[in-house]
Amino acid sequence: MLSLICEVDFKENDDFRQNKLYAKLAQNNHLNVLTNIPLYDEFVTFSKKIFSQNSDNENLMKELKNFVTKKIDDSDFNDVLSVSISCLQTFALINWLGPVPVQFSTLTSEIKKLDLNNPNDSLIVLNLIKHFDLNSQEFEKYQETSRGLLNLDGETLFQIVKCSHLLLLPKIILLDNYEKISNRNSLSSWWALRLILLYQQLFEEKSSTLKEMLENILIKTNKFFDPDSDFSLVKIHGEKISRVATIVYNLEVAQLYYQSYNWTMGQECFKKAIKLANLDIELVGVFGKRTKYQQKDLAQLFAKVKNDHSIQQNMELTNLNYLNNDLNSHELPKDFALNDDTVLNRIKISNPEQEKELEDSRKVISQLEQVVLFCSMFDFYKNNPKHELTKEEMSSLIELILSNPTNWCVQASTLLMRTKLEIDSVRRMERSLQQLENLVDHYRQPNDKPEAKFRYQYFYSIAYQSFWAVLQDLCKFYMQLGLINSSLEIYTSLKMWDDAIKCLITLDKRDQAEQLIRKQLEIKETSDLYCSLGEVTRNLEYFYKAIDISKGRSARAFRVLAKHLFYLQKYDEAIVNFEKSLGINYLQYDAWFMLGNAAFRSEKWETAVKAFRVCTNLDPENHETWNNLAASYTKLGQKEKAHFVFQEAIKFDYENWKIWENYLWTSIDCGYFNEAIKAYNRLLDLKQKYVDVDVLKAFCSAFENKVNDAYNDSIFKYKKKILELFGRISSLVVTEWQVYWNYAEIVRFISQTDDSNNNMSVELNHESSEKYFSILLKAFRNLINKANWELSVDSCKEVLDKSIDVLSRCNEFGKYLKNPRETLGSLNLSARSVITKLKLKYQVDPATPDQYLRLLFLKDLNKEFVELQKEYYHFIENYFE
Repeated sequence: MLSLICEVDFKENDDFRQNKLYAKLAQNNHLNVLTNIPLYDEFVTFSKKIFSQNSDNENLMKELKNFVTKKIDDSDFNDVLSVSISCLQTFALINWLGPVPVQFSTLTSEIKKLDLNNPNDSLIVLNLIKHFDLNSQEFEKYQETSRGLLNLDGETLFQIVKCSHLLLLPKIILLDNYEKISNRNSLSSWWALRLILLYQQLFEEKSSTLKEMLENILIKTNKFFDPDSDFSLVKIHGEKISRVATIVYNLEVAQLYYQSYNWTMGQECFKKAIKLANLDIELVGVFGKRTKYQQKDLAQLFAKVKNDHSIQQNMELTNLNYLNNDLNSHELPKDFALNDDTVLNRIKISNPEQEKELEDSRKVISQLEQVVLFCSMFDFYKNNPKHELTKEEMSSLIELILSNPTNWCVQASTLLMRTKLEIDSVRRMERSLQQLENLVDHYRQPNDKPEAKFRYQYFYSIAYQSFWAVLQDLCKFYMQLGLINSSLEIYTSLKMWDDAIKCLITLDKRDQAEQLIRKQLEIKETSDLYCSLGEVTRNLEYFYKAIDISKGRSARAFRVLAKHLFYLQKYDEAIVNFEKSLGINYLQYDAWFMLGNAAFRSEKWETAVKAFRVCTNLDPENHETWNNLAASYTKLGQKEKAHFVFQEAIKFDYENWKIWENYLWTSIDCGYFNEAIKAYNRLLDLKQKYVDVDVLKAFCSAFENKVNDAYNDSIFKYKKKILELFGRISSLVVTEWQVYWNYAEIVRFISQTDDSNNNMSVELNHESSEKYFSILLKAFRNLINKANWELSVDSCKEVLDKSIDVLSRCNEFGKYLKNPRETLGSLNLSARSVITKLKLKYQVDPATPDQYLRLLFLKDLNKEFVELQKEYYHFIENYFE
């Protein structure tokens, strides 16, 4: 059994290997298994019979379970397990790996063209001839019922899923009878995990029931790798076999964890597999050229394999007896060259010796190591921010994998990954489109190479995309290029009505979208179709109809109803329906996100926090979710939590200035001065002339009041960094007077504080006072140089107040200057110009008995104006008389 799972012939001696059909399973000849074991035929015959007699899914499922359970008890156990494996593998072949079989509707006329030696085509012939008398319409109806029985948690299978009965039978055997099967053969649990991996991809939203099943099964399968367990593979098969199995297991479980949004555990499993494979990938800089007309060699990033320290172990992986190891590399998906007039297809390395060294290091990578390498790249992609540096590192890893192709799934997945990275590159867009279309063709050509047996190799470790997912990627590309009709055609063929509707709406054909749905409703009324009709017409009545048809079990119906109530600003009603949808299936990211938004807008902060917290667990890469969660914490007055949430948000969108700004504010509020300095510097990187006066005032106030930070360290610990920050800001923003004002005040507070004891004050010296007044006078000049400040009462008050402040500081601290008259000469002129401008601008009442002038227009500022003149006269007396 372990050989089948790991794609390596371990020649183990177990009961399952003695099975008469084991050789057929090892050769992936699943048709032979299904035709030689009666269980498959009996299941199809029985299910076809009861499907025609009963339409209630609950009763049908109950009857099928009873039938299969009885067959498990009465049949040879190895036969039961063989059938379930063959059904699952054939289901994967038809819906994931291809080649996709010919259309059922044209099968009658094309029956003679089918290759009966091809397990894929032969199986369809088997079904249609033996059980459905070539009646493709009856077969489709049978498939529709099978799909209905596989629905979970209010989520329905994609209608494009083919031969769903091939999943229904192993689902009943491996999942519904899990305890019975796993007790007879513990390794059957591994196949149950693989079934969940495929099953979960058949829904638009992930199933919470499957997640719970996964957690239950992992309890047993993890014992395979516990040296103290009775199921330990080391005890049963030895260390070498156990090492290979452990690598494969961790890769597959990591994919399952990622699929169920458990990113932490998924990353941990990937790391275990990489460590066991002893695969050490080093990113190195090599001089070379990237473009055809580049004259100067520049440093380029390359990935290099370092496995010298573990040659023996790596040779073990290279020399494994892989099943079906006679694959020709030219049969793998084609790697299209970049035929650009400027950019080279591959970086040209200037040093031949370095180029040879890199090439030689890549030739020693085995097939399993390539699988591990791809998974490590996938893990890197998932856990790093979308940044140009991330793309560069990814590109170097992709180039490494494609340089030595050995596995169909690795090659196809790597090419898919490259198209996703290059989709926004103008010079690489044409190559990406060709690549996607070629990968789609690998499904559509019935006699395409390589044979199906090669496509199975490490399929579950890679978690290769289903054929409809690849088609969806192609449609998104078409949409980006403006080829809306091409996308519409594909979505319609896939029966993905929601996406087809979006295409029609983009083409401004909303009426045609409604006709499309109503036409499908005439064929059969379903909850999903009424949901689509409601979304096109924006009529809530159809959503309620969808809920009625599903008997309140459709998570989607409640979700889309809540979504439209949200857009109508009926937030309380939306919250109720989102919660009903999530009560049916809690693994819905969009529903949780919109629930959080609805709760935020209706000021239900605790509900918002709960919703956004779940979102961060489901999709930690979405910076908007982290931002909203932090905002909700802030509304609850929990700024400390908000601060750490913004810290997480930054990891996933390092270039978003708004997140950095929010992080800056919470850092200041919570007393994390070092983080605030870092945030402000980052904002200057992103926006260059960024100024937040409130933050600058907060720094100034912290020095004035000798505040400690969140770690109880004095603000003076950060004086060097803060002075450097203010220096940087003032060099970029030369006209903002408040920058210089706060800068000057901080310089004074620092200069008046003893370095050895921050609580003790000292006198200013000549040097510090010169710097202080230099910055302060720049602030004052910027303030009074603002155009037309004298035309507004508010701006007049601001100028008056600051003029008084600057003169009072001169009167108090000017004595420390070495030459006050010289340093403060410009201030004398500036202050006099302020007084003169106000005198000249406004009418003066000569009858006033006051010795100072009274301004009629600015009568509310008389007190300030009088104070200004007093300070000015003191200033003159001190330094200029």
